[in-house]
Amino acid sequence: MSIIIIFVALIGLWILGVLLRRFISGPMRWIFAGLLGFLLATLVRYRAFPFLHGDTILAGGKLVPTAEWSVAMAKFFYLGSAAFVLIGLVWLVLGSAWAHRIAKTEEAGAPKI
Repeated sequence: MSIIIIFVALIGLWILGVLLRRFISGPMRWIFAGLLGFLLATLVRYRAFPFLHGDTILAGGKLVPTAEWSVAMAKFFYLGSAAFVLIGLVWLVLGSAWAHRIAKTEEAGAPKI
């Protein structure tokens, strides 16, 4: 079942990447990256990847139980995805405010008829 979930997620991401490439701006890419990071964190948290099905995993030169490792890595990915979404939202808001400010100054400088 986990292979099917990963396969469907990858196909969906490929379709979104190809079809929406022209329409996605910089801030939206950050937001989508954050959402995809959230998806990756969820897949790691519930050990959907085949290499997480074993009892232990080699991390930092030590054998660590995959249950502990997956929880720690999921927290890392959740924090990273939240940072990406936050950066994208801030960039989107600041860009919108900047565009609004530029439009206002251009409007003020236009000759009145």
